[in-house]
Amino acid sequence: MTSYESKTFKELRLPPREKASESLIYTLLQYNGTVNEFGSGNQKISDQIADHLGLSENQRTYRTQTFVKKEGRVKTFPAWNRLLFRAGDFAAKTGLASRPTTTMKLTNKRDQSIHVKFIKLKEI
Repeated sequence: MTSYESKTFKELRLPPREKASESLIYTLLQYNGTVNEFGSGNQKISDQIADHLGLSENQRTYRTQTFVKKEGRVKTFPAWNRLLFRAGDFAAKTGLASRPTTTMKLTNKRDQSIHVKFIKLKEI
């Protein structure tokens, strides 16, 4: 069974999370390896990643919904932002970036940043 999110991503023809993750890392490097809350606060970075991936206006603006159980409400947001979160998670799972919780443990500061840890260079 395919999830609502997967169906939406397919219908919009959004790039796979691996490709979005590469674009995220590329953009992070332009910001000295750190970006704060790309999903909610810094639209400039989201736009740069979308430009890098060549997303259409429809792909950037299509809105999707999710139910927030704890608060008993429906949250509406761009499907594209959800892909960005998935890309950040993928980058963290593959060891290319750190999650905000990891950063907090290392610095003892509450930080919503995603950081590039290191880049694996391919041999030419």
